Formats: sequence, structure tokens, C-alpha cells
Amino acid sequence: MTLLQPMLDGALAAAELLALLFVPPAAAREPAPVEATAAFEQPVQLHRLSTSVDIRLLGSLADVRVAQAVRNVSSTTADLAPQLPAADEQVDGLRIVHGTHAVDLLPACGGDELPIAGHARLTDDERIADALRLAPGAHAVIETTAAQPLLRSGRGYRVMLPVRVEADAPRAMLIDEDDGAFLLIVPHRAAPRGTLVLRPASGEPETLQLDAIDTRHAVLVPLPGRAHLDRLAAGAVEFELADDRGTWWITLIAERADERPALQTRSAE
Repeated sequence: MTLLQPMLDGALAAAELLALLFVPPAAAREPAPVEATAAFEQPVQLHRLSTSVDIRLLGSLADVRVAQAVRNVSSTTADLAPQLPAADEQVDGLRIVHGTHAVDLLPACGGDELPIAGHARLTDDERIADALRLAPGAHAVIETTAAQPLLRSGRGYRVMLPVRVEADAPRAMLIDEDDGAFLLIVPHRAAPRGTLVLRPASGEPETLQLDAIDTRHAVLVPLPGRAHLDRLAAGAVEFELADDRGTWWITLIAERADERPALQTRSAE
């Protein structure tokens, strides 16, 4: 064997190794493309339809009810548990209303469940679990109730709300009850100073200096009588909040709805 033969064999082996670097083996396959999952998790969206505050005066007590209406605008079932307000010692009742029936979430809640014809009786845990599930497109109302004493503050009163009312503008209404006529203001932001100006359609305006404003407290102002309530419904109410950053004010124009005066707001900042 000449010296040329080992050199040829070495060259052939090197060529085979070089070919292996560029030619994939027959058994090798390209990696499969990553396929999108057939069902992906969609964010659940709960749209708040409205928030209402209803107060009934019972002597020196106020029966307060805060109702928040929500709707599930997503395509999956929503869990209402994260939307529930924190229940502290100021909350007497907490329940969820679905259509024609309501489910109490607190053991000491005084509300009665509305009749549900044709439905089997469920345990408390099953009813609560079912009430916390909101189907796509369905809506529910979260009600929080409390009975609170009226706290004297200047010419008016403060009323502790069971929960803080989240809103872009203050809530206000004129209350006409057997105990008298009242103006109710539910503030939407806190401020160290507040001013309320009552401007009836006829007569002199009245300015009320308020203490520090807290969103957990509503302001209740007694009115001289129903005649004054009528003039105020035809007039306006100015609500002013002031802090170190400046002054914010809003004008409330009274209107009557369902034989009870209600206040619609027009804000300016």
C-alpha cells in the first residue's frame, strides 16, 4: 500500500463528515409550528350600570341602602366575589339580587329571599355560590344596607354609609317624608372644607359651611318645609369642595321624578 492510499481514505472520511454538517438526517423533522390554543382565557368584564343611594328616616335613625347594578359584558361566566364591598361593623345586610330572587350573604342579614317557584331548595352555601356566578350578558344588583344614627353637624346631619360610593359626580336628592323635607348630598371625593349654597327659585339663598367631607358620610340638610322644597326643586344647589390644590364646585339642578324630587348634576371644574 502506497502512502497515497491513506491520504485518499482520510479525504473521503472528511468529505463524509462535512456532508453530515449540511445535510439533515432522513429521520429528522422540522419542528412543528406552535399552534394557538383553541380556547384562550378571555378577560371577564363587569360593567357598572348604576349606583343608587336610598335613605329612609326613622326618627333619629336613617335606614340606608346602597345598590350597585353590574352587567357581565364578556362571553364567560363572571365571579362577583371580587366586586363585593368590604363588610365591616357598619354593614347590617349584604345581598345579591338576580332577576326575581335575592340571596343574603351575611348571616345576620334581615332581608328575606324572594320566592322562587319551581326551584329546589338549596343549602346556604349552594345559594351563595350560585349567586356569585354571573352568566354572560346577565346583570345583578349588589345591595348593602345599614341602620345608622343621625350625627349632628352644624345645621345638618351626617349619615354613615355602609360602603363608599364610587362615582364621577356627587349624588344628591330631595327627600319628602312624613318627618319633613330634606336635602341629601352624597359626596364623590374627600376634602378638608366644603360649602353648600341653596338657591331656591324665590327667596334669599342660604350658605352652609360644612366640616371635612368624607365619601363614607352623606350630608343631610333639613329644609323649612315642603314649600321650600318646591322652590329649591325649581332652583339650584351649589356644592363646593376646597383643598390645598384648589376649589372644585358643582351645580345641582332639581327635577322631579316619580313624584319625588331628584337632583341631576351639571359639573364645572
